[in-house]
Amino acid sequence: MFDADNPFNRFMTVVANLLIVNIAWTVCCVPVVTIGASTGAMFAVCRRLAAGEEGTSILRTFLGEFRRLFVRSLPVTLILFAFWAIAAFDLWYLSAQTADTAAVVYGMTVAVLALVAAGAGFVLPQLSTIDDMATLQRFRNSFLLAMLHPLVALAMLASTLLPVVLALAFPAALIAVVWLWALILAAVTAYAQIRLMAWAFARRSRARR
Repeated sequence: MFDADNPFNRFMTVVANLLIVNIAWTVCCVPVVTIGASTGAMFAVCRRLAAGEEGTSILRTFLGEFRRLFVRSLPVTLILFAFWAIAAFDLWYLSAQTADTAAVVYGMTVAVLALVAAGAGFVLPQLSTIDDMATLQRFRNSFLLAMLHPLVALAMLASTLLPVVLALAFPAALIAVVWLWALILAAVTAYAQIRLMAWAFARRSRARR
């Protein structure tokens, strides 16, 4: 019980580190254009936490990754912003239509957007892994990973969109959802996604042997 390395203490250490990372991520996302760098840095730190490499300072590690990824993440962030802006406009426009086929077209559009979003879901988690790679190559690699691991890609998309779904389903809980994701749940989601990717990649590697 009093062992410093017991499971409970290790769990609480991970929770405390995720809390620090999440708050740093929230603050660094405020300028908006830095969302990509901030998210990439959060995934980089979560990858180290999942591997048991906490290091000496989680905040210093996050800020170091943030600075390293800042320039690299800008074109990725702009492409993702453009995609979600177009997606939001399309869904808003189709929701205002009254034709008999509007519901069918709306559903097909949602399905296509979900597939594209799932395909691009590996871009930010893998942003810090390879330095010398073109932006479009990063997206192509993300889609290749999504095709190899479709269930993982869909699970990552669902967990990423969970706060949006909760906010839309329960408008009265909007403030609580925002606060929880700004405080710790964004990092918890990133940590869970990193563990899921590591499990899927390791499973596929064992299957190929």
